[in-house]
Amino acid sequence: MEHDILVERKFGERLPSEQNLAQRYNVSRTVIREALKLLSERGLIDSKVGSGAFITKPETHNLSNFFYRIISMNDIESTSVYDVRCILEVAAAKKAARLVTEEELDKMDAILNRLRDLSLPQSERNELDYLFHSSVARASGNPLLAMLIDAMRSVITEMIERSSRPAGSIPDGVMRHDNIMSALRQHDVELAELYMMDHILMSKNFYMTEYQDPPKLVDVI
Repeated sequence: MEHDILVERKFGERLPSEQNLAQRYNVSRTVIREALKLLSERGLIDSKVGSGAFITKPETHNLSNFFYRIISMNDIESTSVYDVRCILEVAAAKKAARLVTEEELDKMDAILNRLRDLSLPQSERNELDYLFHSSVARASGNPLLAMLIDAMRSVITEMIERSSRPAGSIPDGVMRHDNIMSALRQHDVELAELYMMDHILMSKNFYMTEYQDPPKLVDVI
């Protein structure tokens, strides 16, 4: 049924009634109702009382929450998440260094200006920090790459919060963000790669310092 919705139908199209779906799949209406509820939770349909169910595009926050649950339920270690972040975000920084526009750079600068305020509440800092990384991904010009990083939003935001707890981590993060920004403004692909990798590895160090006993540190550029 989910394959039917994703492949054979179009965005905005109304689904057949519960009765018709039950007859088509040879199941009870209760089964159909539960299936529609699940699809709604995944952001694939929007059910409107009196109007029926309509095909929708999944929102990134639905993907992010779903991805977070997968990581949690499968006990995936933070080191594995950092490895994936390196793969995705370093690639994004390299492509962004080539393609980023002045308008995109100005928006990133505005984010960093707010992050430089060391008295910023941590919850706001977490969101702004993630927004900077998301902006770099969007500047890469690859929409799928940006979507993949958006799908990790909940995980990345939590890592930002936890890696910001050790002493000195916040000003260090500000400095490393500035390095990335400088490389992007220069359209220097090699520097953008180096500084993004450097930033993520140092974030990993701070995270491990806080949550491993004894700390398992990695070499930092």
